[in-house]
Amino acid sequence: VLSIEGSGNVTIEGDGTSTGWGIEIEPQSIHFQVTIKNLSIERKGVPLKIKRRVNFSIIIEGTNRFVSKGSSGTAGIEVESSISLRGGGSLTAIGAEGTDGTPGGAGIGGDGGSLIIEGGIIHAEGGAGAPGIGSDGTSLIIQGGIIHAKGGAGAPGIGVSDPKKDMTIQIFGGT
Repeated sequence: VLSIEGSGNVTIEGDGTSTGWGIEIEPQSIHFQVTIKNLSIERKGVPLKIKRRVNFSIIIEGTNRFVSKGSSGTAGIEVESSISLRGGGSLTAIGAEGTDGTPGGAGIGGDGGSLIIEGGIIHAEGGAGAPGIGSDGTSLIIQGGIIHAKGGAGAPGIGVSDPKKDMTIQIFGGT
């Protein structure tokens, strides 16, 4: 797992070839900005994990793909922070499929924080019983971009799987 901590600008660039390593990002300040470009990660764990509750930005360039091959509850992108996604590239996040009686993972999910989509082409797909985008206590603000979110069996494209939990969703733009 590649772990990145910082408060400046970081670029993580691949060549589009799929790899099994993961990335953990832990921002140290609101000035932290990470550019992802042509990354493709497929692994049993979480391919991209955003840690710590500090607002920061991810700039999407090229074609990026994060796929969890785990058996249960593992998101393609796990967000424990408040992040803003923007840029002109594409991002695909696919959660774990799930197994008999065990739910899959969200495409983009996590615990708390907020996700602001300002641009890019976002495709998020959840596994069985998991949303494409969403999780408990999260807020989603869509201000731009093209978003395609598909929930797994019995789950919404955007929202939460558990009707006892809530998620705030605001849409001001985008497609």
